[in-house]
Amino acid sequence: MPGTAKRQSGKRTRKALLDAAFRVIANKGLEGASHREVAKQAGASPALTTYYFTSKLDLILQAFDHYVEQGLPAINALWQQAYDILDKIDDGLSTEEGIRELARLAANFLCLPENRHRDEIAFELAFYHQPRLEPELAERVRAYRERMREPALEFCRRCHSPAPQIDADLLMGLIARLEFEQLSQTIDVSVERAAAQLERLITVIIGHKE
Repeated sequence: MPGTAKRQSGKRTRKALLDAAFRVIANKGLEGASHREVAKQAGASPALTTYYFTSKLDLILQAFDHYVEQGLPAINALWQQAYDILDKIDDGLSTEEGIRELARLAANFLCLPENRHRDEIAFELAFYHQPRLEPELAERVRAYRERMREPALEFCRRCHSPAPQIDADLLMGLIARLEFEQLSQTIDVSVERAAAQLERLITVIIGHKE
């Protein structure tokens, strides 16, 4: 039906603009995310971006929501694999081997060489290190960061940590630093180095597991 085809075309156009906004923010920060710059990145007319997004803030909000929606399945799947390894330890896998598996799982995810992964880190940092955010955007970012922390907290609880909230913050802090280092050309960001640091911290956390 013509109406259905038009709606599908509109969804594809909107997604293409949001993908372009993602790339612009990753490379030029929030200040660079203008309608004109996003249209240029998408190979579209600036009039098209103003049709889909009423303001620059609306464009950034929708780009952030789009990023979260696209990325959450992979994050949730990664944590589920981590929980599965904890279950394997409960079922008889040696704690030492389980810790190595957990560290390698996380390190392989954090140290992917593809540019897309680096763009994702740069995109998040554009929001995390912005001196000031519009209140609505700041609330979205806070909610997202808390959502990212929840599975780490659950992980620490499953490890029977006596201080799961503190351990979750330490774990998320290490992950954030390792992610940040992916953008540096002066720091060793090898999987081996990341795995060694993760293994050390996980050993402390999981040491309380009964």
